[in-house]
Amino acid sequence: MTKPDQLEALARATETVQPSDDFADALMDQIMSESVAAAPSSQPGAAAWRNEMVRTGRFAVAVAAVAAAACLTLSMFAQSEYDQEVMATIDVLEVSD
Repeated sequence: MTKPDQLEALARATETVQPSDDFADALMDQIMSESVAAAPSSQPGAAAWRNEMVRTGRFAVAVAAVAAAACLTLSMFAQSEYDQEVMATIDVLEVSD
């Protein structure tokens, strides 16, 4: 007997098998009680993890702001030096004219 034939025989043999209403209700009650127990808010470790993430997130935003300010300051100095070099070149051209 091949696998499809075996599956068809099992399907025919179990066509009349149906769960009772009591079984379905008990199963749904169990699923609901487990999903409520597994909710992140009911686990103390999950709340601590979220609080730590918020504290770390605030620090990360502060570090990012300081890094952005440093980049702006560096670019202003670099632009100023570039402008001075360009002006020195223009001054040399004006003198030679």
